[in-house]
Amino acid sequence: MDTIPHGAEAALYLRCSTSGQKNSIEDQDSSVMEVVRRFKLQVAKRYTDESISGSTVDEREAIMSMIAEVGRMGIKYILIYDVSRLTCGGQGDFWSIIHELKKQGVLVHCCQHELFITEKNALQFCIDASQARGSNLQHSRDIARTMVANVRGRKNAPGAKPPLGYDRLYIDDSGKPFHQVRWNTDGTKSILDPTSGEEISRLAKGDSYSKIASHRVVLTPSSDDRVEAVWRIFELVQSMGYSEVANTLNNDGFVGPAGGKMNANTLRDIIKNPAYTGKLVFNRTHKGRYHRIIDGQVVQLDELDQLR
Repeated sequence: MDTIPHGAEAALYLRCSTSGQKNSIEDQDSSVMEVVRRFKLQVAKRYTDESISGSTVDEREAIMSMIAEVGRMGIKYILIYDVSRLTCGGQGDFWSIIHELKKQGVLVHCCQHELFITEKNALQFCIDASQARGSNLQHSRDIARTMVANVRGRKNAPGAKPPLGYDRLYIDDSGKPFHQVRWNTDGTKSILDPTSGEEISRLAKGDSYSKIASHRVVLTPSSDDRVEAVWRIFELVQSMGYSEVANTLNNDGFVGPAGGKMNANTLRDIIKNPAYTGKLVFNRTHKGRYHRIIDGQVVQLDELDQLR
C-alpha cells in the first residue's frame, strides 16, 4: 500500500536547516497539504523543527516529541515532504526512527514520491543514500533525496552476491523487472518471477546467472524472513557481544548465509558490511587474499569457507 486511506488521521513533520533554504517550511507545508486535501485527511498535529540541522535527532525537540506522542495519541500516519526532512544523520538515525515508530504502529509517508518508508524498504533506502555520498556534498544531497525516496529509480547494484536480506533484481531496457535472483544457503541460486515470487528455475552450486548486456541490476529486499533476520541481528548487537548474538541465533535455529551455523566472525562481517555501515564499495572483499586469522590461527580461504 503506497497511499494513505481516505479520511485517516495524520500528523505532519516539517523541517528545514536554514530560513532561506530551498523547500522551506512554507513550501513543505504547501506540498504536504495537497496530499492532506486529496485524501481528505484529518491533521491531528504539526511538528516543526525550523532552522535546525537534520544530522542529529536528539537536538530536534519537535521530532523527539513526535516520536514520543504519536503512538499514545492513536495517530497511525506521519506525513513528511521527503526523506531528508526526517533525517540526514545516516542509517543509525534513519533506522531508529522508522523502527521506533513501527513499534507504535505508525507509518511514515513521503508525500513527494507517494510511498511509505517501512522496515522492509528501509535497508534499500540506506543503500541508495550511500551510493549518493560518493559525489560532492550538494550533489550527493540532491541525488539522495531522489534515490532514497524513489525506489523505482535505483542504479545498478554493486558486486555479485547480495548482502544478507537482499536479492538481485534484473531490469530490462524498458524498465520492467525481468528476473529476481536469490542466493540459497546450499549454494544454489533461485531464479524467481519478480511479480509472483515463484521459482522459475534453479542454478546448481557454482553456476552463474548470465546477465543480458542491456539489463541493469538493483538490490531488492529478499523474502520477509530474511529481511526480519537482518533487523533482528542489528537489534541484538546493540545489547550483546558477537559471540552471544551468534549463540542466540544458533539456538533459535537460524541458518547462516553459507548454510551453516553463525559464529562471531561471520556476524562481524555482516555488521561491518559496507551495505549496512553507510558505504558501498566495488571490487572489494572483507577476506584476505589467501589467509585469515581465526581464533589466533592462520586459516586458508578454502578452510574458512568450510567453517562457515
